[in-house]
Amino acid sequence: SPYLLDFDQSTSEFITSDKQYPDNHPLTWMTELGYIGVSAYIDPRDWEVKDGPTLFTHVIERTQHGNILLLHDGGEQRQATLEALPYIIDELQARGFVFVSLSELSGIDAQALSYPTHARALSHNLNVSILGTIYTHFVRFVLMIIFFILVISIARLLAITFARLCSSPKKPTAYNGGVSVLIPAYNEERNLAATIASVTDSTHENLEIFVIDDGSTDKTREVALAAVANATVLVTYVYKKNGGKASALNLGITLASNDVVIAIDGDTIIHPDAISHLAGHFNDPLVGAVAGRVSAITNGAWLTWFQDIEYTVSQHIEKRAFNTVLGSINVIPGAIGGWRRSVIEEIGGYSDDTQVEDQDLTLAVHKHGYQLRYDHCAVAYTEVPSSISAFIKQRFRWMFGTLQCLWKYKHSFFNPQSLQLGYIILPYGVLFSLITPLLMPVTDGLLVYALWTGNWQTPMIAAALFTAIDLIYHGFGLMKEPKKLAYLPLIPFQRIFYRLVFSYIMLKSTVYAIEGTRAYWAAQLRTGSAQTLFQQQHEVVQASVIQPDHKILA
Repeated sequence: SPYLLDFDQSTSEFITSDKQYPDNHPLTWMTELGYIGVSAYIDPRDWEVKDGPTLFTHVIERTQHGNILLLHDGGEQRQATLEALPYIIDELQARGFVFVSLSELSGIDAQALSYPTHARALSHNLNVSILGTIYTHFVRFVLMIIFFILVISIARLLAITFARLCSSPKKPTAYNGGVSVLIPAYNEERNLAATIASVTDSTHENLEIFVIDDGSTDKTREVALAAVANATVLVTYVYKKNGGKASALNLGITLASNDVVIAIDGDTIIHPDAISHLAGHFNDPLVGAVAGRVSAITNGAWLTWFQDIEYTVSQHIEKRAFNTVLGSINVIPGAIGGWRRSVIEEIGGYSDDTQVEDQDLTLAVHKHGYQLRYDHCAVAYTEVPSSISAFIKQRFRWMFGTLQCLWKYKHSFFNPQSLQLGYIILPYGVLFSLITPLLMPVTDGLLVYALWTGNWQTPMIAAALFTAIDLIYHGFGLMKEPKKLAYLPLIPFQRIFYRLVFSYIMLKSTVYAIEGTRAYWAAQLRTGSAQTLFQQQHEVVQASVIQPDHKILA
């Protein structure tokens, strides 16, 4: 029937046992394989008819002796066909029609009509059958996964909404002890002065600050020394041979004299109260680490807007809800995070086993049984990539590092000794950081295929539901910062871009992981957006000559 219109529509061409077609004719392959073509005179288009009586009328009005009637037993809903067929048979028999076999109507031997007449036909038929079966099962499997992810997404939205409405974050008491601030830096000449100045502006009085230069090759040293000289509190500049961010932070841990340590990236500026908010949580001896709230600095580029949406929604919904209800923080961000130094030393320090030393250490703190918290009042503003290549480079490191962490902590999955890690954080990471990005290209491809073949209803409904959930989810997160509600029209475009990029990155990360390739930490080229923002807030960051009362270690 797919080639019904390729037959000669005269009454003599319903069955073609020996017809030869031109080389370029669509049915040439049929005769070459030894098939006999069978057309039909009556095609009531039963896949479009919604009720049995209408289909009955269409068939009866057109039927003549010697006709072949085409009905379908597959595809979409066939209820109308099933209802009408018994009445069609009874009515035609009552009018004197006799139903005969195809061989009797055509005069062709029944065996010739029942079996392929050529070995190639048998092989072709078998291959088509196998491929069709595989495709059918594959589509069903993917649709089941899509439905599962849709259900999980709705459940996540409802659970987070319930958590936000029914819970409030713990408010820490003031911390009066000393705090050590570590600022690892590698080629951070564009932002480092602002980072140091924002830390020295902190309202927490008892501070010691270490700037650890991890073998920078630009003017980081000169910028750091000028900022150190201009600082109003004691700042120590330390230079070391390049060994990676983890090694720089470990050096800072050995230099720190306080048990509360705040790590801040060299492309980040912080709110004056941020350190005080983080430090207050460490009055509780069970707390091992505290995550601050990271906001993306936008510079007018659409990609920075997308990241601002991502950061804002993630902070206001997931981290706050997971913190207040479950106490499950999956990563203490490198941009701003508080750590208990004794816990880090107990774990063995920052590890360079993965590309995400902050996430790796976070999971280790969970594994050792300490509490982790999130404080949305400890605000930091960080530079984010403004070019697609830089964005992909950053997210590849994050995603590949996440895969490394999932593998490193695989023995903690569903381990009753690590409830938060084994039953919440790691499974959540597998579902939303691994499975979902890998399936998105498949689901998008099926949607395009469905639209192309005309079977658009189910996939379009699923796509509409996903979009609606995204808009509700993001709208709920952006409500906490009303000025950012203007981002809502960008959500569908952000999701399309993120789906494509994350799927590519996840495929690349998976290939790297399977091959056992070791990806290396690649520093980002800075644009100086943190410096610009700080200057806008404070008019200008002053620089002066080095003063002798500040320590310099080399």
